[in-house]
Amino acid sequence: MVRPGSHRFVAEHLDDPAFRQRMLDQDFNDMPGIAEPVEALVPAGGVVFFHSFLVHDRSENMLELPRRVLFVHFKGYDDPDQMKAAKATAAKRFRDGHIEVMDARTKQICGLD
Repeated sequence: MVRPGSHRFVAEHLDDPAFRQRMLDQDFNDMPGIAEPVEALVPAGGVVFFHSFLVHDRSENMLELPRRVLFVHFKGYDDPDQMKAAKATAAKRFRDGHIEVMDARTKQICGLD
């Protein structure tokens, strides 16, 4: 699911504390200025890249089989302490059960090694 043009709206409103909180809470429903979500179908094995400000989310899995999805967010670090802090909390960025089904290479890519 993608909200077209939302990256511009997000960039324009980053200085608004109430908006920043809604953004952190992933609360974009009924937000004036952001388009309604549009489904973006990606075939199995496909890859999609989004601007980090683009409001997007997954849709429900309609199949009986689990769907494997890897979300990667790239962030630069100014110093080694920032990178250490990010690695220390990396596991908190995943839903229950996700880490347990990852192989060693995926854990490494996600900073969980």
